Amino acid sequence: MNGVAARWALAALLAVSVSQAGCTKVIMQGVHEVRGASAKLHLISAVDENEFAGYGGIRFEPLETSIGSRLCPPTLHDEYDAAAAVWQRKLAEHYSGGGPELTIESEALYYQKKGLLKSALMLSRVRMRAKETLVMDGIVLAKSKSYRAGGESALAAATLEAIGKFLERQKGVESEDED
Repeated sequence: MNGVAARWALAALLAVSVSQAGCTKVIMQGVHEVRGASAKLHLISAVDENEFAGYGGIRFEPLETSIGSRLCPPTLHDEYDAAAAVWQRKLAEHYSGGGPELTIESEALYYQKKGLLKSALMLSRVRMRAKETLVMDGIVLAKSKSYRAGGESALAAATLEAIGKFLERQKGVESEDED
């Protein structure tokens, strides 16, 4: 193969490689759009297997923060509290009275809105208490690479879903979409 043919072959190979890389990016963004926001609860304190068996009620406190409205927009508080009300109703079947009440306190530690090249993030500290006794202490990391589900509403809903699924598992409810 002469030099000109070799350069054309290299250019064609490079063009195919670059186009494939672009296709992968588009495909991955499509996956992120379908998946939306997701969150994971990381326990700080150990939780005994039957720790939550005796609790008959739950109450979500409004979202708190000490980082100010520049870093944690007021709409995040509203969306979080609305999602908490939804989970309060969903969990009523499993926490329907007949025992002490569990209070769920959440504090927004960090929020980052979705940018062109960055993910949307929300980091929250979650504490569950029975009166003054700390029952559970954890961190929830919610993230989204989706443009469609990268706002306050999606991150708040994902955060509450992680907390709600944890509370369901503590009552023996298994979810079919668990990892």
